[in-house]
Amino acid sequence: MPRVAILDGYVDEPAQFGVPPYLSPQARYLYGAARAAGLEGDAAVVADAADPDILYGTIDAVRKRPKELSRLLDAEVVVVLASCVVPGKYLRGSPITRDEASRVLRGAKQRGAFTILAGACARFGFSEGGGKPLLGLGPLEPHLDRKCPDHSDAFLFDLLTTMATGDEPPGPFGQRKRTPAEWDRFALLGADLVVQHPDHPEPLTAELDTYTGCARFVDGGCRFCMEPLEGMPKYRDEARIEEEVARLAALGVRNFRLGGQACFWSYKAKGVGTDPDPRPDADAVRRLLEGVRRAAPDLRVLHIDNGNPTVIAKWPDESREVTRLLVEHGTDGNIAAFGLESMDPAVQSANNLNADETIAMAAIRLLNEEGGARGPNGHPWVLPGLNFISGLPGESKETNGYNLRFLERVLAEGLLVRRVNMRQILPSRKGMEPMPQRSHHDFVSFKKKVREGFDRPMLERLYPVGTVLQDVFMETRDGHTTFGRPIGTYAILVGVGYEVPLESFHDVVVTDHGFRSLTGFVTPFPVRGTSVRTWQALPGIGKKTAVDLKVKPPVDAAAFQARVDPVVAERLLPHLAF
Repeated sequence: MPRVAILDGYVDEPAQFGVPPYLSPQARYLYGAARAAGLEGDAAVVADAADPDILYGTIDAVRKRPKELSRLLDAEVVVVLASCVVPGKYLRGSPITRDEASRVLRGAKQRGAFTILAGACARFGFSEGGGKPLLGLGPLEPHLDRKCPDHSDAFLFDLLTTMATGDEPPGPFGQRKRTPAEWDRFALLGADLVVQHPDHPEPLTAELDTYTGCARFVDGGCRFCMEPLEGMPKYRDEARIEEEVARLAALGVRNFRLGGQACFWSYKAKGVGTDPDPRPDADAVRRLLEGVRRAAPDLRVLHIDNGNPTVIAKWPDESREVTRLLVEHGTDGNIAAFGLESMDPAVQSANNLNADETIAMAAIRLLNEEGGARGPNGHPWVLPGLNFISGLPGESKETNGYNLRFLERVLAEGLLVRRVNMRQILPSRKGMEPMPQRSHHDFVSFKKKVREGFDRPMLERLYPVGTVLQDVFMETRDGHTTFGRPIGTYAILVGVGYEVPLESFHDVVVTDHGFRSLTGFVTPFPVRGTSVRTWQALPGIGKKTAVDLKVKPPVDAAAFQARVDPVVAERLLPHLAF
């Protein structure tokens, strides 16, 4: 049986995360498929075995340690997982580039390995950012034996089985999809991969699939989206998801995100196959969420991803019940991304979008009513995120005006929206044209206006000065400023104006707001042994006061109040440790 190496170049798709701290199900399915074919996992991690059959590494590990690549290339089958065609902005890890993938595959081929490129990049190529032309696979082609944009785990299983036994694989070799039974089997067997991830056990977040496809396949769905082409949605059973979570939890995972779906409210919904906006099945969602909680009673994070605003607005009673279940069983900071894409009626018509302004506002209000209260970690429980796409057919010079007026209405009504995501179109479906240059200039202008006129006032509303954010994971440093994020979906960036130990959790008090980030200080704040620079990072503490507090630290609250402005003292005292 050949040895297999999986290089995780990361997944970052509209319905699935895999850039650290996330670990995508695609990576785990590949690992599970190799185990199902008869290989043993990388036992070196848990039992000091010298010759594991399945090797795993991340592209960031390869970047940091050149020897890591040599380790991975010591295999007969090398899989490069690359599934990010519209990259975002990343704090630590970043997806594999075309040049990096080419170097890895070339090295593997030179050693005689069978090479596989898995993930969306195998179909679309590599992207340098939305709106820019995709980079084709030309430099990779001489070093590739197989391109597997979909169900690469099924291909890997068939390949390994055939290499071991010589038997014919089921179905057309390399062209079949995984079966429902394989989906569950690969997921369960692949769970053991987590112990090899650099972020294990914390802040690793396991992304979980609930279903594939989109209920809107019956009316064609959004004309630029690939998901409706999957046909009838295929749902994973609640019990099987619970089994996967139980195994992940047993291996130390505490953070989970139910991504991998077009609409969480449509999980096992009633009318799928006939109604593009089916009726939510709250009982099925209850079984799903209760099962996750049973399987991981000590979880830290349980979040979801997408929601269809039309489903939520069309079925308000059922949608309220589902949202309440998310508050009951999930954790605060949850975000349901709404794919509004455009509020321009002409764009909506040209692209078969299904959420006009009335529908969108109704869905936003419902989530605010049921999920807008602040939870124990400092975040609202469940809020919408809004997605806009620039460069769609039907756009005109009026399009941005429609979108901006809509956002102004959201602000005027006092509603909460956790974040606005703006991207440029990736021509993915047949007939889609690359975005014209005019649209790119319009996009830059629109993005600037949203950041300045919407994002900052919304952040001030979401996280007022004095809000305490629990468990912010410190990830990187720029000069003396430390940056971190709470663990969770679309986590807010927090900057602390002094050095805090990296890869550690801290509670942070919010002191200021940027366009997409917050500024704060760690609580409790130690009075003794604190530098002048660190004291100055606190609001209202100037250099003279900071020097005084450093030279002669106050021994108690009364001493601090006697030496600091009363307003400043009142704000800071609850967070000082004497």
